[in-house]
Amino acid sequence: MPLNSRQSLAFLFWPDSTEKQSRNNLRKLNYGLRHSLPQAERYLDITTETLTWRMDSPYELDTSQLEAWSKAVLSDGSGMASQLALSKLS
Repeated sequence: MPLNSRQSLAFLFWPDSTEKQSRNNLRKLNYGLRHSLPQAERYLDITTETLTWRMDSPYELDTSQLEAWSKAVLSDGSGMASQLALSKLS
């Protein structure tokens, strides 16, 4: 099951809830996102089965940038990349 499936996301966000309750919570969250985020369809790809951040949207996710920085830190033995990553985070 893909991580972006509604079932996976519902379980991830509400692991202690029943499947029915967690899927209902996810529906409410989707509704809130669609009504509070201007042009939500520009950023989110919401289908009956999945919820995905559109990678072609004009914004980057912070987690994507953090992942790129962490890879640079792990591959750089000099410590320069870690100093750069820390300076960008602050």
